[in-house]
Amino acid sequence: MRAGRATIEALVPHAGAMCLWDEAIEWNATRIVVRTQGHRLRAVDLRCARIDDLPGPLECEAEALIAGEDAQQYRFLIRHDGVVLAEGRAAVMLQPEAMR
Repeated sequence: MRAGRATIEALVPHAGAMCLWDEAIEWNATRIVVRTQGHRLRAVDLRCARIDDLPGPLECEAEALIAGEDAQQYRFLIRHDGVVLAEGRAAVMLQPEAMR
């Protein structure tokens, strides 16, 4: 039992480049396994293997790149003790007023 990208896009509010998953491999009422190849050009640079063992607070800096009525895109940097741990871009999908 598998479902391709077109089926997934018909079921979720994201489409095109905003839909991360390429296929659903297996699923039931409480669990799903999905697969993607689209993660390789996402402009995210991770510079550490773990963050749960860091002794101090994390600091995030974000800058709005695109701000629309239903979506926003940000550039971000995450630092610990002045050292950049991750940087990249993140998209935020906003709910229509009727759904809030």
